[in-house]
Amino acid sequence: MRTLSLVALLIVSLSLQAQERRPLGARIAALSGASAALACETWAAAANPASLAACPTFGVAVFAMPALYGMSELRTVALAATAPVRGAVLGGSLYRFGFSLYNETGLSLALGGQAAAGLALGGSVHARLVEIARYGERLEYSGDLGALAEVVGDVWIGAAVRSLWGSVILLPGQDLPTTFCVAVAASPRENALVIAELERQEDFRPQAKLALECAIVQALTLRLGWSTNPESFSAGCGIRVRTLEFAYAGSLHTELGWTHAIELQLAACEGL
Repeated sequence: MRTLSLVALLIVSLSLQAQERRPLGARIAALSGASAALACETWAAAANPASLAACPTFGVAVFAMPALYGMSELRTVALAATAPVRGAVLGGSLYRFGFSLYNETGLSLALGGQAAAGLALGGSVHARLVEIARYGERLEYSGDLGALAEVVGDVWIGAAVRSLWGSVILLPGQDLPTTFCVAVAASPRENALVIAELERQEDFRPQAKLALECAIVQALTLRLGWSTNPESFSAGCGIRVRTLEFAYAGSLHTELGWTHAIELQLAACEGL
């Protein structure tokens, strides 16, 4: 029975990897993955690298998702950092996912900067090593591009093209499906942010995302999110003490159940 359970977990993990990119960062997870129009995001290397341009100082974050959909074998731990360089901002993240039968190690490096007034551009590269017990391991690379523009005061439009190149890990010679993402983020009030995002991956139906972030007081931010295909709901909060923030996110998949995530971040910006 234990062997059958582990095989089932392996099938689930492979299926999830083929169809979706799990969000890194508790803020992004609480917003149901709506990240293409977020400015100043520490986890931008795997979301929209252009948003790094708004990170004015060094930032670092550690993230843990102890049990994807309640399965402890499908855990994720990750580390991210941002650092200003000459005229741009460098970002990177490192993650580890899985269990003894199936695991992944991923490294992302990104660079974002201001191309013109109100327009930021960025790019990222990813290396992903997959190990499967008794089958060996395989390393593949991929790349993303992103843009973020402030069209009017407190309204941003973000766009990202993910997996511009790269091969499917378990199917050598087959290209990774490219994902196109466009989003609008607006701040109708100083303490609130509303996000609408549309994501389309080749060979899959479009996914719509809606999210809300609101700073109740200076030290407490609440977050909500909803997405389609598959339908899921998310919520979370951020508790900030000066530049240090603890964040929590919980997401509910209508069929697979709950996923919880936590993060501790030395913030690279002031947030809302």
